[in-house]
Amino acid sequence: MEETVKFGDYSNIWRSTWTLPFEDKIINPLALIVFIMLLLLLGLFAVLKPGLGLRLKLTAFALSLVLPVIFLAFLPVKIIFASAFVVLAFGITGALILSSKEFTHNLIKTVSREPDMLIGRELQKKLLPLKIDEYGNKLNYGYKDTENAFFYGYYEGAKEVSGDYIDYQDLDGRYYAVIKCDVAGKGIPAAMLMMQVAAMFLNYFKQWKPNIQGTNIEEIVYQINGFIEKVGFKGRFAAFSLCLFDSLNGDIHFCNAGDNIIRILDSGEKCIKKITLPQSPAAGVFTNDLVELKGGYNVQTLTLKPGDILLLYTDGIEESRRKLKNRMFKNIAGTEEFGAQRAEKIINAVMNRQTFSLKKLHDPEGDVSLQFDFSGCKGNMGELIIALISVEKMFRCYKDPKAAKDDLVMVDKKVDSFLKKTFLQYQYYCSNTSECPQDNAYIYYTQLKEDEQYDDLTILGIQRKL
Repeated sequence: MEETVKFGDYSNIWRSTWTLPFEDKIINPLALIVFIMLLLLLGLFAVLKPGLGLRLKLTAFALSLVLPVIFLAFLPVKIIFASAFVVLAFGITGALILSSKEFTHNLIKTVSREPDMLIGRELQKKLLPLKIDEYGNKLNYGYKDTENAFFYGYYEGAKEVSGDYIDYQDLDGRYYAVIKCDVAGKGIPAAMLMMQVAAMFLNYFKQWKPNIQGTNIEEIVYQINGFIEKVGFKGRFAAFSLCLFDSLNGDIHFCNAGDNIIRILDSGEKCIKKITLPQSPAAGVFTNDLVELKGGYNVQTLTLKPGDILLLYTDGIEESRRKLKNRMFKNIAGTEEFGAQRAEKIINAVMNRQTFSLKKLHDPEGDVSLQFDFSGCKGNMGELIIALISVEKMFRCYKDPKAAKDDLVMVDKKVDSFLKKTFLQYQYYCSNTSECPQDNAYIYYTQLKEDEQYDDLTILGIQRKL
């Protein structure tokens, strides 16, 4: 007959059984400890398993710790035994978690970048010509409708702050000062340089006069170059296009610093035309004297015909990228760029109310093309810009069969509304949604994954009215 031992008698403990104080249950102490350790190991498995969301990992981990402690609390074992067991469990679990590179890397990365993200991105948006909601928060888009022209801008910040800047300033009802700037690099230094460029731009055109000298805007370009060069941030420079737009006759006087590609959507031919201006150095690379030796910053004049659209966007659109994946949805070496050709095809498809097919390299979903039908569009500038943002979003998204409810993709409601109308596979990819409590301008797509947005998406369009 098997020997039974009451609690408090620990002689021959491993060969014995314990009679528990409820319902006279009998259990071997080794089996009890093995059972509790299994709970802890299940929690560890959840924490270390790739693909599970951080919230789910933390929940599983907490339960694996709490359940054994509660279970032990109902057993009248010595405090020292329970304490030793719990301390040992925490020690083993903590050591294993700290050995998980994924867990610690994600935690450190999230905490360290939070102040950078919150401060920098808010300051960045304050300077951009975007609409304000009823709570005083800046939205992602903004527009201005004037007698002779229509302006539309969009900005979607990446997770890391950067130096993107767009603006248009009404000088006298006819002339507008316009800038599109991209400071090299990311983080607070890039954002600080961008803010200084914005301040110099705004200050210069406060004193602007509509006379023959008014088109000599190279002066402000030299001022910006001189400032950035003297500041001397290593590897920091600014590529920008600055122009003076005459909304009455359509003349645009350009002066560029390292950004000499101009895109104009021809309203007659309904296609985008790429114009290359003479090359000039990016601001901050050389002193003004050296810039002069290389040909200087010069003003070039182009003309928008009635209905034409000038499109200014930073490299965040064309250089957007996704990670290549195998059929198991695991990342493999290499990335795919969104590219200038795709962007131009989308623009032409919207303006001509056609369809667009998006096919990805090394698509883990197989031989799939994402289909967009723009036949219901009006072909206006707002639709054109939102179409670029929307297709770029789906370029980075993918439907992993392992995606859970806590796999979330944050989407601007304006983009979601456009995708509902134009994205033919919307129901498959985007139908599962939830509210975004931290920002009313967004919703979440659930059970969907996306590759991280690498750079800001910054676009400004200017259309001369008919």
